[in-house]
Parts: sequence; C-alpha cells; structure tokens
Amino acid sequence: MGCGGFSRSGWTAPACAFEIYLSNGQRILGRSDPQRPEEPVSVSVPNPGPIRWVHLQLVGYPSGNAPGVAEIQVTGDPVQALSDSPPPAVPSAAITDGSLRLSWSRSSSPSVIGYKIFGGPSPDYLPYEWDVGNVTSYQPEYLPHNQKYYFQVRPYNASQFGPPQAVELSGTTTPPRIDSITPASGPWWGGAEVTIEGANFLPGLSVKIGGVYLSNVKVVSPTRITATTPRTSAGAYDLLVRNPGQMEATLWKAYRYE
Repeated sequence: MGCGGFSRSGWTAPACAFEIYLSNGQRILGRSDPQRPEEPVSVSVPNPGPIRWVHLQLVGYPSGNAPGVAEIQVTGDPVQALSDSPPPAVPSAAITDGSLRLSWSRSSSPSVIGYKIFGGPSPDYLPYEWDVGNVTSYQPEYLPHNQKYYFQVRPYNASQFGPPQAVELSGTTTPPRIDSITPASGPWWGGAEVTIEGANFLPGLSVKIGGVYLSNVKVVSPTRITATTPRTSAGAYDLLVRNPGQMEATLWKAYRYE
C-alpha cells in the first residue's frame, strides 16, 4: 500500500499510520517508514481464513498534510467460494473436570471462521453461549459451584453453524477448599516459603495474601500448594486461592506478617 499526500510546498509522501479492520475480527496497525515514506507499506495478516471485506482507516499523519491512499494490493491464497453446506464437526474435544476448561481440534473445513460454545445444566437445555472466535480452547468463568454442566462446541462459517462434537462433554465445577497454611506467620518483608493444605487445587490457580499475589506457586497435588510470600506491612491477612474459572476459597485472617 502506498501512503502519501500534498502540502503547500508541493508533493510530499509523509509518514502515516493506519488501521486495517478485517471481516474475521482482526485489527492490524500499519505505519510507513519515516525515513522512506514514499516506499510501499506491507502488512501481513496472521491466520487470515476467509475474509469478505477490508476497512482501512488513516489514524495519524503530519500536521499540514492531506494524506491519501495511492494503491492497495492484496496477495494470498486463491479465493475459495464459501460452501452452502454446514462445516463438519470438530474431530475431537475434551474437558477438564473441576475448572471445565474446554479444548478441541479444528474443523476440517477451510471456510470456518470461528467456534461457538453452548452450555447448560442438561444436554437438552444449553442457555449459555460463548462466541470464542477462531481458537481451540476456552475457559468458562463464574459458573455456580458444585453443578454439572454440558457443553457443545460448534464451528461456524459466514452463513451457518456446523454440528456439535460427537462425544458428549460434561463436567462439574469444583471450588477449592483451604484447611491451613504452614507456617501461619512470617516476616513483613516476605520471602517465606509456605505450604497450603486443602482440597480441589487445580493447575493454573493463583494465591493471594491480603490481596497481593504469592510467587513461585506450585500445585504439588490436589490437596497441597507451595508458594513464597510477598512483601507487605505487619498485620493479619486473609488467604485466598482461586482456581481457573474464577472459583475461589478464602481462609480469613490466616496469615500474620510480623
């Protein structure tokens, strides 16, 4: 793409910035080289998939210049017409019980532009919907605790949805439980190694004392966590463990800084 303009002193090709919006939801920022503003600007689109339209917006240019787009050239794979048939289901899908993190394989259709997840308390009642875009994993959040949920992962193209995965996906949300922290006190400057005992600890969780994250968090087992305390001021603070999916537990005034 060329980017140039006119000024009172004659023809110039000022450096400019622009944004490209694509029909698949991507937004890309481009900028010409200030040292060579007359050179064409090339922009690559990662994992483009089928694109139906492109919108270009200039967002920055030197004061006093009237910018203009001289030419746009698009290169890539040959255009494939969108099929009138629905895309095939994802070949495989899995769920992590407790957190209900979903993962799946991509549909084989090149016309797929994204995936939508439907969830609910029974296979026949799926009131929750998440349009997750063109990805292959998703973590639902803030679902009520200790309930079983069923999920469908369905690919879609520009015109319609494909069928759900062949294997039923279901799992139960499981919040963590905190029983104790050892030792229960330490220096206010932090750096103390602590062990947290409880239940339902999941990989990817986070731990806070008094609202400050602990470091070096390791889930040794579903019943044990080790971590390093942060620096803070003296006093007694609450201990919080948060599993993936925003499921959490709190042990009130569990740790004292001295």
